[in-house]
Amino acid sequence: MATVFDFGAPARLSIELRDASDALLDATEVTCVVTNPDGTTTTLDVDRVSEGVYSAVYQLPPTIGDYLAAWTATTGSVIDTMFRGFTVSGPPLFELDELDSYLKVATDATAAELVRQIAQGLVRTYLRQNVTRATHAASLPIVAGPDGYWRVPLPERPVTAVSSVVVSGDTYVLGTDYTWDGVSPWLRLADRTFSTDPFRDVPRATVTYTAGYLVAPAAIRGVALSVAGRAYLNPGGLRTESIDDYSYTRAGSDDDLAGVSLTATERRSLAPYRVNAGSLVLG
Repeated sequence: MATVFDFGAPARLSIELRDASDALLDATEVTCVVTNPDGTTTTLDVDRVSEGVYSAVYQLPPTIGDYLAAWTATTGSVIDTMFRGFTVSGPPLFELDELDSYLKVATDATAAELVRQIAQGLVRTYLRQNVTRATHAASLPIVAGPDGYWRVPLPERPVTAVSSVVVSGDTYVLGTDYTWDGVSPWLRLADRTFSTDPFRDVPRATVTYTAGYLVAPAAIRGVALSVAGRAYLNPGGLRTESIDDYSYTRAGSDDDLAGVSLTATERRSLAPYRVNAGSLVLG
């Protein structure tokens, strides 16, 4: 399972080097090169923590998504490369101390973080967006817009900034090659009638943009806390239990004790923030 870091926080990476007998072993040189979600690479400074243990800090990973760290260790004439993946996710929908207050208990930090990840995954999957503000670097399709222009739909909401648009290796210029009104969840490219580039060969654009709320709306945060609370206290959704001739009943999906899932009431609360499937970019 890949390590997950919150967007806007340092990603602290580490690795252990061991010999054939599993003893910790120092290397002559250790490097760490990270491949970012957009394919670019970043070389990190590596520190020796102790014998055979090395660390590196990616101070501010630029976008959310999956990263791959390539650690290369040189010992004498032996060069060994190890790969470690990690993920940068959007800022959390709620803080762990909020879960403590919601449950009125002092939660175990490890378990609380686990149920927060579960709750956030359920909520974000249902909403079809990240919700909290982060920067995304995504390969997005170029489609025919209803206004006669080519468009690039942006899947996250609300869009607050667009910093880069690249098509077929060419960096597009705002106001010349594309327009964005500062509000709409799409970019507008050339007029389809007069454009000399119909985007038939490579109908995708690589866009770096920022979207989401600085703080998750109360309705979304409340649902996420509710799911996390159930997952922490009653992960199986247990509703009834008998002592003699032991038996139990699990809650259904429309029950307020639905365990690690969204109830019908919670889905209704989230509905105003859900992105329509037709506006999504899949794959």
